[in-house]
Amino acid sequence: MDDRKNWVMGFTNKEKLEAYSSEARELAPTIEAANRAIEKARTAAARKRDQVMHCQGLVNVTWENTNVVALLDEVKGLKARIAQELRDRPELNELDGLIGKQRARWTVATTDRQVAEGEAKEVGNELAKAQRRLDEISAEVIAVRLTPIQVQGLERRFADTGRKISPDTLDQAAGSVFKAIGEDERNATERSGDIKTRIEKLLLVFCSTWPAEAQGLDASLEAAPDFMAKLERLETDGLHKFVSRFKALLREQSDQNLAVLHTRLDQERRSIQERLDQVNASLRRCAFNNNTYLVINYRDMPPVQVTDFRQQLKSALSHSFKEDDDLEMERRFSELNAVVQRLGSQQPDDVKWRNLVLDVRQHVEFSATEFDETGIEVEAYDSGAGKSGGQRQKLTTTCLAAALRYQLAGEDGVWPSYSTVVMDEAFDRADNDFTAMVMNIFKNFGFQVVAATPVKNVMALEPFIGGGSFVSIRDRKFSEVLAITYIDEAGRLDLPAEAQNVLAEELAAEADAEDS
Repeated sequence: MDDRKNWVMGFTNKEKLEAYSSEARELAPTIEAANRAIEKARTAAARKRDQVMHCQGLVNVTWENTNVVALLDEVKGLKARIAQELRDRPELNELDGLIGKQRARWTVATTDRQVAEGEAKEVGNELAKAQRRLDEISAEVIAVRLTPIQVQGLERRFADTGRKISPDTLDQAAGSVFKAIGEDERNATERSGDIKTRIEKLLLVFCSTWPAEAQGLDASLEAAPDFMAKLERLETDGLHKFVSRFKALLREQSDQNLAVLHTRLDQERRSIQERLDQVNASLRRCAFNNNTYLVINYRDMPPVQVTDFRQQLKSALSHSFKEDDDLEMERRFSELNAVVQRLGSQQPDDVKWRNLVLDVRQHVEFSATEFDETGIEVEAYDSGAGKSGGQRQKLTTTCLAAALRYQLAGEDGVWPSYSTVVMDEAFDRADNDFTAMVMNIFKNFGFQVVAATPVKNVMALEPFIGGGSFVSIRDRKFSEVLAITYIDEAGRLDLPAEAQNVLAEELAAEADAEDS
């Protein structure tokens, strides 16, 4: 009753605080001395570890590895000789450079001379052949002069033959040109007839569609001036501008909006596979069971509403890049208008429909397949039904890590931009094998795990962590946190005596529970 530190209730805690402050002042020298002793012991231990490491290195060193004096002397002598020669004869470097430049110039000049001699000989032979061929042509033929257009056309046609024109190949090239001109003439005559037939068919369609406007007109090419006069009057009235505007808007709406929407939905569906490839690459490096790994699959399973929406988009875009007739343009406008009106509607049913057809995640179904190391399928998982508790736990953890990886990595990120996973009472009822498997999964997926766990799980977690803190509480009201040193070389925690005692108690209690 007289110890003020045990007082809990009252109107003021001033005296209780003074008692704590007094005790703190009394214990401060003792705590400082204890800290200095701990630091001194740690320094001594580190010094001993360094000495042991250096001694081990000296034990592994042989005489051959240390006798480098002779080699250094030899290197030094060679460098001294080279330096001395360069000092005694500075003109050596300059002479070597001049000789190399002159040799390169002589080589280039010799090559150029040989090439020029060969070309001159070839040109002389060609000139002699051309002169003999020119002497064979009669004066009447030479007197005919071609117009510039004829010269340009013949040059183009001779170039199209693909032959190198020379006196020896001129006859063959001329024969090919004559043949090509004849074919072009026949093709032009045929196209002229086809065009005339097509024009007359169009004139007949006009006369049949608008008989009042076509009175007194004959559906023949000779009546074309009269039809052109009617066309001029329609253009003067400006009707074609409104038709062109309507068609332009229709094309822009379908091409620039629906086409982009259709492309974006396809890209989003493809990105699911691309993201799953990254996830499966990580799963491939992490064993699911003994010598097996897990692969997450997806398949396109769109609802009926999505299938109908895709068909509407496809129908509206089926002729996006063609010049359609008026009936086709009207049909496309009706389909396009129906899609746009429903996408922009705020009615509850339409909003629900819009969210469904635009969210590609609702268009696919996911499953998992387990393969052995040879690539043979071991088991398929559509869900955890029919599996044991451990199997469901393992499958759930693996899929959870994959889902986090998929959601947090971003569209272009290889690793999650925020990758810290916090677990409270982690692996409290799990065995060491499952703990190691889960930690490996999170490690391979690029996550950092912050785990709060009983001391008995520390040994299973030690290989996967880089540090730790021991938290204890006395009398359910005094909490303490002690940072624990992590020994990188051993991959273990340097547990304090209090933590080791707690670990022993938990292991003993667990053993008693198993025996009972």
